[in-house]
Amino acid sequence: MRSVPDVKLISQGGLVDSFQGALPEKEVREWLNRYFPSPSDAPPSPEEQAEEALSTGDAAGAREIYQTLIGQYPEHYAYQIWPCQSAGGGRAW
Repeated sequence: MRSVPDVKLISQGGLVDSFQGALPEKEVREWLNRYFPSPSDAPPSPEEQAEEALSTGDAAGAREIYQTLIGQYPEHYAYQIWPCQSAGGGRAW
């Protein structure tokens, strides 16, 4: 081996954790999992929550979620046309 790995995890400009030396893949994944949740453990995104609400007949809930998203991301065009797309061309609420 010509060099020794020096792995550092930095967040907001500060060192969170680090390790030196080669580790088996399993150990690297375990190290990473301490800081990054598995996608299957992550909560549903707001878009997924809105789609779930709509699929269960809660159009008002879906509307509230998308209105929040539009307020946070007014430049995100897809959030503004979502009501038309989700209702097959008509309004979802």
